Amino acid sequence: MGFTGFNSTLDALESSLPVVTFSGDFFRTRQSEGILKMIQVTNTITKSKEDYLKIAIELGINDKWRQSIVNKIKKNISLLYNDLKPVKVLETFYENIVNNKYLK
Repeated sequence: MGFTGFNSTLDALESSLPVVTFSGDFFRTRQSEGILKMIQVTNTITKSKEDYLKIAIELGINDKWRQSIVNKIKKNISLLYNDLKPVKVLETFYENIVNNKYLK
């Protein structure tokens, strides 16, 4: 089945820790990918186990690269919480449900 890692990803990013994740075919496997894309940290998203290991090892040995990712996380973390687009989409969805219910 697999799980999303959503909370673990948020916890790590809030601590400015880089996250390596897979890009999957299902919603549950794409949540961490979506979070990383929102904060524009896409170079730690992978589709293969081999690339996952390469990225994880590189984060461990390449201080300069890791620090550049940490800096980007710190700079962009607020994008996760200040984006009103998802709120507006959900609001519209609820309005449509209510309007359709009362029109029938």
